Amino acid sequence: MLYKKQLQKKYQNVITVDAGDHIQGGTLGLITNGLAIIEIMNLIGYDVATVGNHEFDYGIPQLEEFEKNLTCSYISANYCFRNKTCVYNASKIIDINGTKIGFIGVATPQTLSKTYLISILDSDKKQVYDFLTANKSQELYDKLQKTIDELRNDEKVDYVIIIGHLGIGGDALEENTSAGVLKNLKGVNAFIDGHSHLVYSQETPDKNGAKVKLAQTGTKLANIGVLIIHKNGTLSHKNINEVPYDPDLANVTANVTRSRKERYVDKEMNEDINEIFDLFSEVLNSVVGHTEFLLNVYRNASYSN
Repeated sequence: MLYKKQLQKKYQNVITVDAGDHIQGGTLGLITNGLAIIEIMNLIGYDVATVGNHEFDYGIPQLEEFEKNLTCSYISANYCFRNKTCVYNASKIIDINGTKIGFIGVATPQTLSKTYLISILDSDKKQVYDFLTANKSQELYDKLQKTIDELRNDEKVDYVIIIGHLGIGGDALEENTSAGVLKNLKGVNAFIDGHSHLVYSQETPDKNGAKVKLAQTGTKLANIGVLIIHKNGTLSHKNINEVPYDPDLANVTANVTRSRKERYVDKEMNEDINEIFDLFSEVLNSVVGHTEFLLNVYRNASYSN
């Protein structure tokens, strides 16, 4: 929130996006079945979001609750029903003073193997949902290219940005990685990536050999990704791992992160999050077990036995 305010002061037009797996990975998400995280996202003011495989962890009914409560709603071109129709809108257009930016969401086909199957099967154990993987994902490429062409030709957007939960490397099939998908598309300006928990900011060729910005921020807000569309039409990207102190923004406080490093945060947002944690203080502070010796979880030299 603090960095968003800093960017808003500098650039005026700021869009906040998320590439999936936001409701899982911490205790607060777990004990609220993800809904507390949706509340925090609404406080920050996200404009666009797509689903990752972990949005399915609590089941489809709960995912529908996320969609209903998330103020910006989800987009995904390939989270489909059996009949290939999208569960959510495939894309979203944001108009900034006459500059139209078209966002397209894409979920990892690994959702079929990296979530609880009960989430995506009906009572007869038939697959209810489809992630467009037929013909070595040519089905996915065709759907994405059709969406790109509609945004370019019909909606006359100036930029097309994919928000994808695909990643690179790992155990995903190459054709389902962000780089593998981009090789089969044209007309994309940037790809904001997720899923593989890596940190990168690079350029990757599309179907015509044009360079596309491809970036991912790592995991658990290790970085904040900043994609800038400059006035001359060019794009640049950087990952920010620490928010600087800004004396012109008075609503600032220091907070200790999970790495035990003190960082500057937005005071009001910090208080809001603490209020949410306070609602669950009893369960969060409950002792569930103990050992007679120190468990050095981090395996860090600064932690001594």
